[in-house]
Amino acid sequence: FLPEYCNKACWDKGIDFGPDCSMGWPALGEQGFMGYICEVEDRVGGMLLLASDSSCSSGRFRMTNPAIYLEDAVDASGLRFDSPRPGLLTLAEEAPHCVLNGHAFMKHQGKFFVVDDRLRLVENTLPDPASGTAAAPS
Repeated sequence: FLPEYCNKACWDKGIDFGPDCSMGWPALGEQGFMGYICEVEDRVGGMLLLASDSSCSSGRFRMTNPAIYLEDAVDASGLRFDSPRPGLLTLAEEAPHCVLNGHAFMKHQGKFFVVDDRLRLVENTLPDPASGTAAAPS
């Protein structure tokens, strides 16, 4: 979707325009909305497409992805990370007795991250080539 579309949709409704011209999450709760999440832009302030049916074909509307309160994020300050791109961290070295196991969120240098252990790095050098295929844990 385009921001221009959202601005126009808000203008047509007579609401101050911006990326989210809904009446907000509290109003949605007050209305007793029950529905489905159809699309997610995975960031705070990103757009969500919601619908009233599981096929996402009726009652569709957009809301902004809200920030969430994190009380139980594990402190990862003692671990070394690489950052292949902004907002993404990978462990720079194996961490025995890793403090991240079983946690959904971690805090590193004042920022919160989702812990996702699907990626495993293996050594693959000419003297010691990796064998087999890598697969994410199930």
